Amino acid sequence: MDAISKTFDKYIGLYFLFPIASCCFGIITIATTLGISQSLHHDTGGLTLPYISDTGRDEPEREVFAVGLSIAAVFLMFTAAINWIILLRRGIEEHPHDRRMNVAGNLFGIIAGVFLVLLSCLNDRDFPDAHTYCAIIFFVCGLIFLVLNMVIYTRLWVLQKTKSSKISMLWKLVDGGIFAVFFLVYIPIGLGILCENAFDLDPTTGIYSYRLFKCLFF
Repeated sequence: MDAISKTFDKYIGLYFLFPIASCCFGIITIATTLGISQSLHHDTGGLTLPYISDTGRDEPEREVFAVGLSIAAVFLMFTAAINWIILLRRGIEEHPHDRRMNVAGNLFGIIAGVFLVLLSCLNDRDFPDAHTYCAIIFFVCGLIFLVLNMVIYTRLWVLQKTKSSKISMLWKLVDGGIFAVFFLVYIPIGLGILCENAFDLDPTTGIYSYRLFKCLFF
């Protein structure tokens, strides 16, 4: 057990490579499938810049989409698991609320990774409903993962006031902000554009009301 602990301590400085690898694989995969899709003139719903899911609908980009995002998901799950251990070693066990947030937050990160694999393999041409629900669960769980970790790392910085805790907090804030943008683009904005049932017209006022849950479930 001591040998494992020493090995972990020796390589823990490389932890930052896991979230970077996850982001890089995701971005490279989407850029590659977009390039293949446009070069082969595949249907992307008439959009110049297609919806991300539409870039992985057809052959051969479908395989690239599935493999690339699955690798990104594996790195995401490793990020969550190692992050849980790191927070334990930073004394998070001394604070019960933070300990529960640590477990819950990183568990949501692992769940997000699982559904990222599923959405990448269940393309939206052959499995449109399954793909959509997997994507929603991925984005929601991913956002919860980042928000809870932002809270924990902010509290650690407040308590410890160390340079490393401040850097960790700032990185979490940046990650959370970027992911929140993708969350907004995909769920409230993207689904509103794609779903015919997303808007209801009030006959009295002539104003459209946005119905996200009607779009999802009806």
